[in-house]
Amino acid sequence: MPATKNEANGKSPSSTTVAEAIEKAKREKDAAARVKMLGEAAYVFRMTGREQAEIEKELAELCPSATAEEIEAAAADAAKQETAELQQHVLEAFQQEQSNGKPGGSPNPLGDDADDVPTEEEIAELQRLDGPLTADPGPLPAQLLKPGGLLGRIVDFTCEIATKPNPPLALAGAFALMGTLLGRKVTANGGKTHAKVYALAITDTAGGKECPRQVNVDLLSRAGEIRLLGGANLNSHAGVISMLSEWPVRLVQIDELGRYMAQANGRHASQHVQTAITSLLTLYTGKDYLGETLKDRKTCRPVLRHHMSVLGSSTPAAFFDALSPSAIADGLLGRCMIFPGERDPEFRIEDDEAVRNTAPPDHLVAEVASWINWRKKNLRPIYEQHEDDGDASGPLGVIGLSDLHPFNVPTDKDAAEHLLAFCNAREAIRRTADQVTRDLIGRDFEKARRVALIVACSSGMPDENKLRITLEDARYATALVDYMTRYVIYQAHGRIIDDTPQSVGKQAIKALDWMRGRTGNDANKATGRELGRKFHLTAYERDRLVDYLIDTGRSRADETGRAGKGSASRVLRVI
Repeated sequence: MPATKNEANGKSPSSTTVAEAIEKAKREKDAAARVKMLGEAAYVFRMTGREQAEIEKELAELCPSATAEEIEAAAADAAKQETAELQQHVLEAFQQEQSNGKPGGSPNPLGDDADDVPTEEEIAELQRLDGPLTADPGPLPAQLLKPGGLLGRIVDFTCEIATKPNPPLALAGAFALMGTLLGRKVTANGGKTHAKVYALAITDTAGGKECPRQVNVDLLSRAGEIRLLGGANLNSHAGVISMLSEWPVRLVQIDELGRYMAQANGRHASQHVQTAITSLLTLYTGKDYLGETLKDRKTCRPVLRHHMSVLGSSTPAAFFDALSPSAIADGLLGRCMIFPGERDPEFRIEDDEAVRNTAPPDHLVAEVASWINWRKKNLRPIYEQHEDDGDASGPLGVIGLSDLHPFNVPTDKDAAEHLLAFCNAREAIRRTADQVTRDLIGRDFEKARRVALIVACSSGMPDENKLRITLEDARYATALVDYMTRYVIYQAHGRIIDDTPQSVGKQAIKALDWMRGRTGNDANKATGRELGRKFHLTAYERDRLVDYLIDTGRSRADETGRAGKGSASRVLRVI
């Protein structure tokens, strides 16, 4: 009897049958898992308002290994669902989980656990309005890392998937995203307060700065409005205005912000970056941009009711050392919400399965999508709304403003009184404070109002009947803003050098420490040029430092030497 093919290969029919069965089962298991994943993804895309053809395109890019039949079936099933009903179903299911005691965001912006909610006296201690403003405030208090609603859920998710969970940085990302979602849709105080946020995440290298940015990208892309994301840098004023004219509500996420800011200072400062930073100052408070010159007005479209939020990240040294005194005087630093991260966040090594599960959960995507789709027409460029109707009155006209209806979120009486008391306390401090402190706390009241508005919307739903600023929102806002201002004042007094005698003295201390640390023939001495090269000083700054060291008796100038063919250089010795 001739040998079978399997026997000729040294395999028995039974072993081959088992192997084929195992392989078939594996394929079926993989296919089932793929179909399940496609179905879940299709429902998420449907929640963002996509139609069947768009869903099929997204699924094909998401899972190239899926067959056309699998993709079509998943997309067709999802397309049968009504977007609004699907969003509501997901949110109701999530709220039911919360009521059953399962993990989720806290409805109280000051904590999950009732025992952990600070009292009014504890909040006053957090604010320490009559304490020394220049003292080190320490790390961000734990009570302030627990905002409620959508903010809290974004913070929780970011920390859950991060390799190095850093709650203050997650909070910075959540505020920047929430401020963007509210752009042009809500205001407070009769339209005087809006939700623009300049959030800066400050932490050491490898401290977890990347994860919050990626979470924001994932949430906006899955929620169906990637246009809300701006560029990764602000290269010039013209570039900023062009970006906002295309889409007036934007979130700009800038990595290595300190290095970017450094380009605006020094002898080799970039004029383009300087103009971009100037635009940050004007766009923070202004509502409309009509062009700065007659030529601009004739050739550029206006940017009406623009709304740009920023999420920047940097190391403390790179950011504060890159700032000039003008950043304080002109109000740039005072406009920012600075979130100092934890110094040594836990390094978490996850298994492969956990690492793969970094996609935002459906309920989080649904919440973001619900804010995007609420009053969605408000996101469009104003000139676009009436351009086809022959209604526009030219680039200088107020075009389509009648269609822009942001909801004015009411403020409870006790919340308004609390915010006013905070304002009065700040003004009392300004009357007797030094100039740096005066400049840095000048916008605290405005920032507190913005934070209260964002927290109130985070705790509610995009529903006019449920949105209001409560006393708890106001308390959280004033506590957070007070801490951030104290942190910035402490850093400004210790790091940002200006032209005052006090700052020259700080430079002198650094120079003397360096000279004392030198060895050999260079011990305890240096030339002016060596000091200039070491501390990156201009000729004026170098000569000023040398004169200060001699005039104050901290060093003496020995015989004059020559360095090559250049002019004479004094040799300074530490006394």
